[in-house]
Order: sequence, then C-alpha cells, then structure tokens
Amino acid sequence: EYTNTASFSLLVGVSKTDEAFSLAGLANIAKQDLHGFQMAGLLNYAGNSGRGFMLSGLANVARNGYDGFQIGGLWNSAGSVNGGQLGGLLNISRDISGLQLGGLGTIAGDVRGFQLGGLFNVAKNVSGVQFAGLINIAENNDCPIALINIIRNGEYGIAVTYNELGSATITFRSGGRVTYGIIGVGYNHKSKDKGFVTEGGFGAHIN
Repeated sequence: EYTNTASFSLLVGVSKTDEAFSLAGLANIAKQDLHGFQMAGLLNYAGNSGRGFMLSGLANVARNGYDGFQIGGLWNSAGSVNGGQLGGLLNISRDISGLQLGGLGTIAGDVRGFQLGGLFNVAKNVSGVQFAGLINIAENNDCPIALINIIRNGEYGIAVTYNELGSATITFRSGGRVTYGIIGVGYNHKSKDKGFVTEGGFGAHIN
C-alpha cells in the first residue's frame, strides 16, 4: 500500500507506486505505476503503467502502457508505448509511437515510427518503416524492408530472370507501395562445380 519517492532494495522491492527512482538487485515490482528511473538486475514490473526509463538485465513489463524507454536484456512488454523499446530478444506492445528494436523480433498492434527486428517484425497497421533481416508481417504498411514481406494490402510478384553470367533464377518479390524485398533460387549452367544460385535484395518503386 506504500508509495515511495525513491526505493533501494537489496533483492526485491514491492510497492504501490514508485514516483522517482527505483533500484533493486533483482526486481522492482509496483502494483500500480513506476515513474522516473527504474533499474533492476532481472525485472521491472508495473501492474498499471509507467513513465520514464526502465533498465533491466532480463525484462521490463508495464501492463497498460509506458511513456519513455524500456531497455531489457531479453524482452520488453507494454500495452501502449510512447518512446521506445530495446530488447536483446523480443519486444511486445499493443501499439507504439517511436522505436521498437528487438534482437530476434518485435510484435505490435499499431506502429507509428520504426520497427527493427533481427529476424522478424509483426504489426497490424504501420505508419513508418519495418526493417527485418528475414520477414515483415502487417496488414497495412507502405515501407516494409525485408527479404519477405507479407503485407495484406501489399504487392506480390514472381519473376524468371537470366543474366550474362549464365544464372537463371526464379524470384519472389513482396512488399508495399514504396519498398519491397526480393528472394530467389536458381541455377548457373556455366559453372563447372556447384551451379546452385541464391538471390536476395531490396527494391523501391520510384514514381
């Protein structure tokens, strides 16, 4: 039932709300809100919402929303985010305005800003850019940047190409109104050893 202005805990700090500063060896847990700066070895958790800066070795969680930045060693989770999420593995939010960066991937509802995932990004409506090492998935997005883009209102195409090096490839192009990705496989008949060919790239529609 206590609200703290500042909290210092050797292992775990539990409170109703922390207003300015929270430092714990393992975890900061607030039944309602976390405000200001929170730093924990493993976990920062707000049962309602938060505002400021969260830093943890494992995870940051704000159930309803967070205004500011969450930086977690593995993952971050929040309802709605105004600011940014930086996770070593995964970020999850209902909607985000700002930056969402995950070493493996990111998951969000509506995105207004930038999603960057090492392998994948998943969103509903994107007003901004999705950039992933492998695949983007969204219902609406004009600017996905990945080898494979599964966009509900996007464009898809299959092409057969041949170049002067002797490589014939079948490519799949997928993306949005502005950017698209290219991935393909084929064979080079001039190669004396292994003739298997792969292709990958990014493109843009220039009006």
